[in-house]
Amino acid sequence: MKKYFLCIVALACISSFLSNAQQESEFLFFDKLTSNGAVKIQQDPRLIDIMATRSAENKKKGDKDFIQTSGFRVQIYSSNTPRVSKDEAFKLETEVKEKFPDVGTYISFSSPFWRVRVGDFKTQLEANVLMESLKKEFPDIRDRFYVVKDEVRIPIR
Repeated sequence: MKKYFLCIVALACISSFLSNAQQESEFLFFDKLTSNGAVKIQQDPRLIDIMATRSAENKKKGDKDFIQTSGFRVQIYSSNTPRVSKDEAFKLETEVKEKFPDVGTYISFSSPFWRVRVGDFKTQLEANVLMESLKKEFPDIRDRFYVVKDEVRIPIR
């Protein structure tokens, strides 16, 4: 009986010693990590360039605060033709931006479709007004335009 008791006491002492050693090493690790008061994060320098470019673009656009909600946009392009759809989508987006610089244009890719949608409207009536203007500017593809329900960005005033 005494042997069992001594074994249990010995195991308790050893486990206590090991847990204290583990806690001390954890604390030493965090002390070393924050000893100079700063944590250095290494990242690809291209990421910083991309973020700076996006920030500058947003400032040029005069990006304001907005809320994202359910609304309507005008879809002006949708195609799944390989190797052609992407180029056509970006070309059409550029043309719309030239003629309607104050209206948001959005390109999306949901395999295999490339889509171009225009505007951010709360109501379908507002989107219909833009669609009529777009039809006047782009008569060759006017039969492809229609209003779709989408998540839109409404500026906060």
